[in-house]
Amino acid sequence: MKSNKYNINHGESSDSLPIEITPEIAQLFLDTQITGQRPIKLKNLKRLMRSAGKGMWNAGNGETIKFNQDLELIDGQHRCFMVAKTETSIFVLVVVFCNPKAFLIIDAGAPKVAADKLRVMGHKSAFTTAAALSLLWRYLYHCLGGNDDTPSHEEVWDLLSQHPGIEESVKVARECSHIMPHPKAA
Repeated sequence: MKSNKYNINHGESSDSLPIEITPEIAQLFLDTQITGQRPIKLKNLKRLMRSAGKGMWNAGNGETIKFNQDLELIDGQHRCFMVAKTETSIFVLVVVFCNPKAFLIIDAGAPKVAADKLRVMGHKSAFTTAAALSLLWRYLYHCLGGNDDTPSHEEVWDLLSQHPGIEESVKVARECSHIMPHPKAA
């Protein structure tokens, strides 16, 4: 058995449990962050907060919040900030007593982009469709020029539901590309 600074004994492996994260619990978790945690990325936090406002975090989605063997928060900082700022609760899987080296591989994979999700859901020309939907979102929410705010994946999906003809527009635009080629970046 090992113990940590809280004198909680545990085995060699991590353990997990589903938990409701309230704003108060989120703040407690944030108070235990590992030293030197990266700064909050405002763009990411805004997307999470918009998702929370739409109830996207009400159902279990498999996301985890992780703590190391000293019970310091090593993954889930933005989600905890989202809960604290929006004063909503979410259900997540909390993993405790992660191996000290776990921090080295957290978020090391390639993040999924909206196009990846559209492709998995069977949409053709997913990359171009996602780009068109992102541009439409930025236009609708006055985020063109200078503002680097971008839509969340669920906001892209919602726009596609509201504007199903955009896929046909993308198809036609691709077919016309030989007539009006897209200028290449310099």
